[in-house]
Amino acid sequence: MDPESGSTGLRRRDRVRQLNQSRKAPPPKTSSVSLDQAKPSSPDRSIFDVHYLIGSVSLFILFILMSSSAPPPSNYLDLLYPAPIPALLTKFHSRLPPSTPSPVSLSSLLPSNTPSVPPSLLLVDCRTAPEIATSTIPSLPSPPLPSLVSRILSTSPTLHPLTVVPFCTIGYRSGLLCNQLLSSPALAPLLSSGALVVKNGAGVVPWSHEPAFANLLVRPGTGEPTRELHVFGEEWDHPGPGFVAVRFAQGRPGWLGMVVGGWTMLRERVGRLFRNGEGGEAAAGAGGKDRI
Repeated sequence: MDPESGSTGLRRRDRVRQLNQSRKAPPPKTSSVSLDQAKPSSPDRSIFDVHYLIGSVSLFILFILMSSSAPPPSNYLDLLYPAPIPALLTKFHSRLPPSTPSPVSLSSLLPSNTPSVPPSLLLVDCRTAPEIATSTIPSLPSPPLPSLVSRILSTSPTLHPLTVVPFCTIGYRSGLLCNQLLSSPALAPLLSSGALVVKNGAGVVPWSHEPAFANLLVRPGTGEPTRELHVFGEEWDHPGPGFVAVRFAQGRPGWLGMVVGGWTMLRERVGRLFRNGEGGEAAAGAGGKDRI
């Protein structure tokens, strides 16, 4: 074989080998770096998925909380009374001025060792005469504001501090009276000195779920124990176990019944003021009968 032709074949095979290696070699890195620098960086997919999951769960929890029908317990009354009493207390208390005292339970007012009302506690029944005539607890029955202020001022200093607690059905009408007492100029010295404390009773419907209330509820005049309780209307018809609810006639739903009851109470108080102004003993006796 010709040596020259053999060397030529070897050179051809070397060229083919080099050509194949050049085709398999990766492209220069300089071009890829420049392309990466030209394109904006994309977010990490895994981090994006985690953030999306956290956001979805947070929105779901927020939706559940907002769609809940009953608010979470905010004070001891929410734990003391069953539903829907806390919701009713919140509903009507929110319609009063912000300075109105919060509703209080009956057990927080009475001594723990006895269910009787102490002399330093003055309960004021703000309900109308028909409601009080059904049943009440030891209290001052719906007096006009001047008479109540005079009664407070005439209280013996030995009973100070005196705690005055108006109450009604669910704490709305009593809240109005609390604001009147707290803004009375005649009572300002007692309030500022701490000799007088004004609290807003939660009302006979919430109190009926407390054991002490059953021991205090009587028929006015006779003093006989009773389980009949005037709840004003259908919305407030949630007395405690064992109580018989008495309501005004049907057809007074919601605020219409409240307006009628408020007008009745106002008319009674104006009538008492008029009778007291006349000064007749017979009129005063009739007024006392109405208060019972």
